[in-house]
Amino acid sequence: MMYPRLKLARSLLRNDGAILVSIDDKEVPNLRLVMDDLFGSENFIAEIVWEGTNKNDARQIGICHEYVAVYARNREAVNRDWRVKKKGVSAVLREVARLKDLHGSDHQTASDDLAGWFRANKAKAAYGNRRFRNIDCRGAYKEDDPTAPGGRRFELRNPLTGASIPLRRNRGWSFDQETFDRLVHAGRITFVSDTSVMVRRYLHEIDRVTPPSVLYQPARSASERLNRTMGATVFDHPKDESVIAEFVQMVIGNEPDSIVMDFFAGSGTTGHSVMKYGLASNLAIRYVLVQLPEPLDPERPATRRSAEFCDSLGKQRNVAELTKERLRKCAAKLRQEKYSGADGDLGFRVFKLDRSNIRSWNSKPEDLESELLVAIDHIEPDRTEQDLLYELLLKLGLDLCAPIQTRAIGGSRVHAVGAGTLFACLEEKVLADEYEALATGIADWHDEIEARSETTVVFRDSAFANDVTKANVTAILEQRGLSDVRSL
Repeated sequence: MMYPRLKLARSLLRNDGAILVSIDDKEVPNLRLVMDDLFGSENFIAEIVWEGTNKNDARQIGICHEYVAVYARNREAVNRDWRVKKKGVSAVLREVARLKDLHGSDHQTASDDLAGWFRANKAKAAYGNRRFRNIDCRGAYKEDDPTAPGGRRFELRNPLTGASIPLRRNRGWSFDQETFDRLVHAGRITFVSDTSVMVRRYLHEIDRVTPPSVLYQPARSASERLNRTMGATVFDHPKDESVIAEFVQMVIGNEPDSIVMDFFAGSGTTGHSVMKYGLASNLAIRYVLVQLPEPLDPERPATRRSAEFCDSLGKQRNVAELTKERLRKCAAKLRQEKYSGADGDLGFRVFKLDRSNIRSWNSKPEDLESELLVAIDHIEPDRTEQDLLYELLLKLGLDLCAPIQTRAIGGSRVHAVGAGTLFACLEEKVLADEYEALATGIADWHDEIEARSETTVVFRDSAFANDVTKANVTAILEQRGLSDVRSL
């Protein structure tokens, strides 16, 4: 099942893209063989161990982790810097700013209060930054030993007094004399004594870290958060959106207009994570989720609650409906929380795979007459204007998420797609006395938009009463500069 999907995933990846595949300990050897075959072992980046909660129900060894295999399409092209923000840094910086406002230039009192704040937040991510418990005019800092094995070995002198600062045995300085002088004059060196110095490292300058290959995130916490958001227990083991958001941050960084794809969407965690990271970083990142409408059987204990949840919404009983509802609820929650002031689009569009809306020609000699009659209106029955419009977008290579505006012109509905890249009138009939107003209105709308790209105008072929009407509409549009006129 996996091989063809992973092969397709590789062809969908951009040259500088990466893929992360979550897998358990039983199948990880097989996955690595498949990935090496498809992506090449030279494009292997890492195998992340994702530690969760030990269920304590095993008789021999309790498995409390899974793996995430990370491969690049082309490792030479992929971004080299995957550093992510340290957890809890934002909370510390907010507290430092508050203490500086409160105590002004009394840095010692501010530092004492910050140390107390860290002790009161031992259970939070901010506690991991507790070494940055000192405050000066620049912000929160920690003091580091400026020597290391294998460093520079020379006689370092204090630029303020000219005194020599001794070097410990088997150690070397991490800077040269010129850099040291500059750090001293900038107030970034602490003289512990006449013979001992420490260098100040500021939290706001080193707030990013290379992600480790082992991460811990309790699986239960993600379930609890999602249950609260959904108002019911719908998914048993959802992925953690904060971890997936960190994966997105690793690969994408600050690059705008990126697309994240998950072709086993499940509970929709990837979509939630992209929305969360996009708002937090103010980046226009989009996601594509693929989920089959897998049925939910109300008679099975494992899917009973999910089926009942769909019933409560008046939706069909399948996993795809749950995915969509989760995205809606999480988007609303993000708006209510700390991202309420962010200007981001959290909407999404849903598409289902189907046959073309246009009948294919079936040239059977024995049934030619009936085929000719059917071909008079070659649109499949029960297909809507929206169905036809999105097939046009696909066939013209336009973005399925391009903005679409709709106006009534000359008694007909007209759709403008992508700032005037496409104008489409897909009405079944255009009255003979309205065609001139329709063509003129489309041209006026085109001028109003000031489209900067080539514009295509599409009509439904059977909508025109005759070829004369169709030719007149085409002529009016061509006179107004719209020469690419087609019929469907």
